[in-house]
Parts: sequence; structure tokens; C-alpha cells
Amino acid sequence: MSDKALTPIIQGTPILPGLAQGIIHVHRSLLGPINVPVAIEQDNVKEEFARLDTATARISEDLFDLATRAEKEIDSRLAEVFGAHQLMLNDASLGEALRNEIVGNLVNASSARCQLSH
Repeated sequence: MSDKALTPIIQGTPILPGLAQGIIHVHRSLLGPINVPVAIEQDNVKEEFARLDTATARISEDLFDLATRAEKEIDSRLAEVFGAHQLMLNDASLGEALRNEIVGNLVNASSARCQLSH
């Protein structure tokens, strides 16, 4: 089987930077299995918490920027979608659950998120 047969292509149109309906290429062979947990050492837990906090703050800022642009350029109702995502992202119980998953299973934040979603 060729790599092309393993790479699905979905077509569409870009909406805003960071938000698109469009062609995507999923190269699983480059990423490896997506759902395999990435282990960390006990002494890296605080560092992983810092990475989680930094990523959460950046994503929150990006969502705010997208909401602002969507409200200006498209429709205020679309902006509300980004606001809802921002609320979910900053939910204290989600943050606590992610930290518990990191500590309890010694996995990185991305793996913790994947484990919580299953």
C-alpha cells in the first residue's frame, strides 16, 4: 500500500487564520501513533505543569483574537463559539483533571488530554 493511500485529503475554503474549512493532509506515518502516551519522569512534573499553563494561555489568547476578528469580519454569533471554547479551556476542573492525570500516570500534558477524552 502506498503512502498516498494512507493519507486522506479533505477539501474546503479557509475562513480566518487558524480556522479553516479546507484541504488537510493527515500524515500519520510522520507523527507515529497519535494515542500512545508519552511518559515523563517524576522530576519533570513541574516542568510539564508549566508547559500546560503556557499552552493554555497561548490558546486562550488565540481564541480571544479569533473571536475579535470573527465578530468584526463575519458575525458576532461566530465569535460566541470562540468564547465558549475559551470558557472550556480555562475551566478549573479540567485543569485539575489534567494535572492529576500528569502526576498519576507520569505522562505529558498532551497524553493526559488524550487519556481524559477517552
